[in-house]
Amino acid sequence: MIDEDIEEGINYYKEGDYVKSKEIFYKKYKIDKENPLVNKFIALILINEKDKKNAWKFARKALEKNPEDRENWVILAQAFLQDNKIDEAKMVVVQALKNGLSKTYVVQIEKEISRRINDLLASSSFAIKTKFIERKNKGDKNKEYFKKNTKIEPHQFEALEIKNLHNLKNYKLLEIKSKHFSKSYPDISYGWEYLGLCNIHKGKFDLALKNYQKAFEIDSDKHRLAINIITCHIELDQMEEAEKLYKKIKKDFPYIKLPNNFLKHFD
Repeated sequence: MIDEDIEEGINYYKEGDYVKSKEIFYKKYKIDKENPLVNKFIALILINEKDKKNAWKFARKALEKNPEDRENWVILAQAFLQDNKIDEAKMVVVQALKNGLSKTYVVQIEKEISRRINDLLASSSFAIKTKFIERKNKGDKNKEYFKKNTKIEPHQFEALEIKNLHNLKNYKLLEIKSKHFSKSYPDISYGWEYLGLCNIHKGKFDLALKNYQKAFEIDSDKHRLAINIITCHIELDQMEEAEKLYKKIKKDFPYIKLPNNFLKHFD
């Protein structure tokens, strides 16, 4: 049975009187800091007030105390996103699924994450902070260095969106964005690489092979592209081509560790 004061606070919240609701819940919080309902509604009120630094703290406590309340998962994700804590919001999704929350309910959280990512991508302040680092091989000495982009280019925003879609495992939208990227920037390997990943996800290794080959033509110093090409050759039973490229990358990139499954085919 819900405490009368808590019930009154909930009613005020539902009526949109957040001032009175907040007053009641903060009084209850002083008495019972561990109460999940108290923490839950304080979090909701703070989210409404855009208190991004504190909302997630109460939301997290509410979830810790009552993970069975499905709304607590969504509230925590929303609170994290309001504070631009995207990685933490993603972890909420992972943990929610582990705790048996249905996929249909988790979709609500994923939509919130995608929406927030798009907001950040449209934000110039976020864009200024975003820098892409490309890993390069430095000749025969096998030294690595990092080339930092000091000038933000338009394609970098789209590349960031593609990366986030991959992290969210939203392959349907990832494929659409990757196709658009490869058409808009055909001389940048990024779009071709992720398009190849989408085709591998669908089991279309012939198409993936073409995508990765195109990407490797552009960035032949990215050994991961060569590894993906070899994988496609193996899946397509094109062992002669696979072995030829395998020997080449062993020579060109002697410092990298190749996948163990390659050994049974070639060594």
